Amino acid sequence: MDFIITIIEQGLIYGILALGVYSTYKILDFPDLTTDGSFPLGAAVTAALIAKGVNPYVTLPAAFAAGALAGACTGLIHVKGKVRDLLSGIIMMTALWTINLRIAGSSNVPLFSKETIFKNSFLENLFPEAVKPYATLIVIVILALITKLVLDFYMKSKSGFLLRAVGDNEKLVTSLAKDQGNVKILGLAIANGLIALAGCIFCQEERVFEISMGTGAVVIGLASVIIGTSLFRKLTFIRATAAVILGSVLYKACTAVAMRNFEPQDMKLITAALFLIVLLINPLAIDLMSKSVFGISTISSVPLILSTAFPVFSFGTWNYIFQTLLVITLMVLKRSFCPGYLFSFVVGIGFGKMIDVHNTWVTLLPNVLSLNVVCFFTGFLLMCFGICLANNCLLPIVPTDIFPRELSELLHKKYNQIKTTFDLTCLTTTVILSLVILHHLYGIGIGTFFCAFMTGRTVSLVQKFIGNHVEFYRLTKKEMVMPGKKMRHV
Repeated sequence: MDFIITIIEQGLIYGILALGVYSTYKILDFPDLTTDGSFPLGAAVTAALIAKGVNPYVTLPAAFAAGALAGACTGLIHVKGKVRDLLSGIIMMTALWTINLRIAGSSNVPLFSKETIFKNSFLENLFPEAVKPYATLIVIVILALITKLVLDFYMKSKSGFLLRAVGDNEKLVTSLAKDQGNVKILGLAIANGLIALAGCIFCQEERVFEISMGTGAVVIGLASVIIGTSLFRKLTFIRATAAVILGSVLYKACTAVAMRNFEPQDMKLITAALFLIVLLINPLAIDLMSKSVFGISTISSVPLILSTAFPVFSFGTWNYIFQTLLVITLMVLKRSFCPGYLFSFVVGIGFGKMIDVHNTWVTLLPNVLSLNVVCFFTGFLLMCFGICLANNCLLPIVPTDIFPRELSELLHKKYNQIKTTFDLTCLTTTVILSLVILHHLYGIGIGTFFCAFMTGRTVSLVQKFIGNHVEFYRLTKKEMVMPGKKMRHV
């Protein structure tokens, strides 16, 4: 029971922070990194005032005012100084590190012997003995509810509508004879005020100030916003602000369960394992299909011919060489060098090596017709699923998956059309190389033609199925291009 109560308490506190992030990221369309400095700013102001004997309830508006001032400074740097939005937040976040140290007087300020909004004589007399264990939770619920209601009320006001308009259409605000720059400054002030308020509450709940307590606050806020608005967007009776707070509680619940069941040092290993699983899918699919007598997939048919004709390199190495040529071709077509492609080269090396690894045990399977059928269709489905994951994954993906995806965006064509054309081109190239070099068809069968015509369509079907149940978000952009469509995220 204590575990659940702690999750709700922490979730609601960070829910107030998430409301601030929601105001900048979703409403204002401003990637504000001041968050990581505003959160400990509220805590620093709180610790300094409580240490001097100030009433702990006074720290709430004081922390909000300090955060609002920090947000206004970010806005002034951006609007008046003509500094990019992201850079202005970084500048203010960096400055707040020193400011927070100056305000608190130390990097660590304990408040265990001081009265807080959760531990004071007023609450001791207000709550009966049976309710006292839940006093902290009750206070946090009240503060979170008040914050939500006040923000909802403000968003319905004229100023709130102008704030929404700035995020959607700045020209509309200008046409109304309003300075969109001033509206931005006001929005950033309100958002960072809420974030600092969350820092104030968190500091008193933990009864300590720590200079690094704001590290990763913007990530927590964004995750809460994404989780909340994604899960509850179809429930029209739940306001966006309520969804954000619920998202924060769910985020804290997930992290708490993970930390309870896994050691902290294991989390990086788990992340690496998940990425490894994605990396293993397609190489395994290729090897399973090569094991069958029905023909290999079209994207691997060219490397297969080259590895057979020129065995100086392994099948996996020829896959990597082929992928490298695809990326070079893509950069030529785009007439620009994309630094992100460098990561694809690294992933491509791992992809090629995993093909050789899987091939060592797949070739040991018995050559039975029924097993070959299973291998082919299992490999085909794994390949389609792996391509779909790779297309949605924000991590670097293998060049054979990048090429049709990027080409579809470049030519403004549907992904399944480009994928099918790409597969048919690979098939034609394989036939020509096979006849010219080997003087007979090799590695090509009915399964190869099946892959050429059905891979693009199957990937689109898998994408449609996943798209109805899962949404993938890019935190650095407002839009993410999906195979065949554009999805707007919060």
